[in-house]
Amino acid sequence: MREARPTLHDAITATALLEHALRPLAVPPPEEASGAGNQGPESVVDTADKPSLLTLVCGRSKAVGELEGVDGSRPFCTPDGVGAVLGVFHEGGTHGRVTRVVSLDQACPARPFLSSYKGVDVVCAEPGADYSRAVTVPVRGDAPADPVVPADAVTASGSGLDPHISPAYAKLQAPRVARERGADVADVRELIEKYTTGRTLGVLGEPGVDVVGLNVALDRAYPQQGA
Repeated sequence: MREARPTLHDAITATALLEHALRPLAVPPPEEASGAGNQGPESVVDTADKPSLLTLVCGRSKAVGELEGVDGSRPFCTPDGVGAVLGVFHEGGTHGRVTRVVSLDQACPARPFLSSYKGVDVVCAEPGADYSRAVTVPVRGDAPADPVVPADAVTASGSGLDPHISPAYAKLQAPRVARERGADVADVRELIEKYTTGRTLGVLGEPGVDVVGLNVALDRAYPQQGA
């Protein structure tokens, strides 16, 4: 099993906060867009030398989905695993007729995730171009509200201090782990249940799977070939 970083609580909180930050709007949502408003660039807009928090989440979700053979789609993410964020230019600055639309996190020659917005063709982002005058419009898309890839699977840090992952993330990995170890997936799920701990004091925190203990048990019962 793969560990999630940072802590399980932080992982769930970070993703929930990110998705929540994209929802509150000052105007009714147009077409596919869930809302409009200038979000912080570090949150939703990539830069030349640094991907946004949203793109990091989208890319990780896509990668985990491909690894585990499940749908890795997520709200506000494009099919190619970056932020689904439009830069909308208006004739009057922030209001008025739309004159130009750019998919901010899809650098050229990428194909924009939307063909048009409010009757204007959407184009890819030219590297190095200045889009600071555009209104940022995150687009929710049609991904499920409850993604198949759980929150702690899409967050990561360099700490590596938390030896627990969520039961949902462990169960997502079960079929692959069973295949790689020549085990029955039901037996792997049974071990996951065995190494799942409850909430602290029965109330606080989230249930978690002891990855270290689980991997030791898997190694004993189903040694990996070549290990």
